[in-house]
Amino acid sequence: MQSEYFQKLADSFEAVEKCYEKWLSIYPSLEQKLTLYEEQTSFLEGHNYTPAEIENIVAKQILNHPINKDLEEAMERLEEVMGG
Repeated sequence: MQSEYFQKLADSFEAVEKCYEKWLSIYPSLEQKLTLYEEQTSFLEGHNYTPAEIENIVAKQILNHPINKDLEEAMERLEEVMGG
């Protein structure tokens, strides 16, 4: 029973680690791509958002991006295992 718990715990930690590594590898280029897109779109559509507004828009998009969702889900599974 105890070894099963530790195996689930190890598996959960590994899943978080993999998701976090993926997040770290993708995040910089994703942020850059989304920022550039929002700047161009803002200009072309005449919104002329400020850099702070664009930063907020990009932050919301990243929060809802699959890489962030995958990491959140892996962390939730880890918390469930740790909770017993």
